[in-house]
Amino acid sequence: MKSEAFVAGQRAELQFASIAKSKGWHVRSATRHQNIFNHIDFFISANANTYSVDVKAQKKESRNLHQQDEWHVIEFVGVVHPATTIVNFSENTFDPLNPNFSLGSGRHGWIYGDATMIAFEMSDEFVIVNRKRLLRHCADLINFNCRVLVSQYAKYCVYSRKDRGDLVSYIHKNDLYNICYLQWKKPAS
Repeated sequence: MKSEAFVAGQRAELQFASIAKSKGWHVRSATRHQNIFNHIDFFISANANTYSVDVKAQKKESRNLHQQDEWHVIEFVGVVHPATTIVNFSENTFDPLNPNFSLGSGRHGWIYGDATMIAFEMSDEFVIVNRKRLLRHCADLINFNCRVLVSQYAKYCVYSRKDRGDLVSYIHKNDLYNICYLQWKKPAS
């Protein structure tokens, strides 16, 4: 059975691709390998410009809350499957501009993927930002010395799920609008 987050992600990806095509972009899906290991969902091309894009669906602030578009997850270290007890973070501070992936799961988060653009789903549009610019922006915004134990408190702090080895933070949607490259409205329902 597919998780609710997986289904929401697939829905957002299909909607993004549909909007891109309606705007005259040529859309090509990434391979399964590119999707899993390079964090790329699509390649879009128009007017001699080609971008690789990772689409991010709206998220819940915690498992028990509803989907929202105010706060968006930034993944610095990816989750390990299956859960294990040997991936907990040490007390070392994570440096996003000089990351040490021997901490946690050892898996690069999507912010270090190969996508040139990240498309964040909002309630009524997609906000598309340059991935490298987003990383620099997050390095300035997030306090990596501030670790929280509950995901909904990870706003500009970092959070790691017990036995999963990941490292994430939430930033506000206004931070994405401040570095926005493109905004694509969703069609009216």
